[in-house]
Amino acid sequence: MGGLYAFLLAPHFAARSARLESVGASPAADIPHINVQYAKPNFFDVVVSRGKLLSPAVIDVHQGDEVMLHIAADISDEFHLDGYDLTAPITPAKSVTLKFSADRAGRFDYQLRRSGQKLGVLQVAAK
Repeated sequence: MGGLYAFLLAPHFAARSARLESVGASPAADIPHINVQYAKPNFFDVVVSRGKLLSPAVIDVHQGDEVMLHIAADISDEFHLDGYDLTAPITPAKSVTLKFSADRAGRFDYQLRRSGQKLGVLQVAAK
């Protein structure tokens, strides 16, 4: 379970480190060095713990954007994005990344297919 918590905290530490560097300060010694892959536009971590979404509930993008969803979970199920009909098996042992073009405008639910648990919404703003 420790790996999942480290995964959850990585964006926080990366953002804090980036803020400090932008004002000319150096990060505090207690902040680990993190590869700031989370700063990529339209790259979102979807984290599921005990069948519930930890972050984010709403993903906002624009029509035509390239989107990457990095999905990590501590349960086995199938992730499904309505409207785009994208699915991916998820297991505690392996995270998955879905990459797609947001070519349809609207609101699209994403959920765990087997359990029927709604996780959140992808909002695609029209051009």
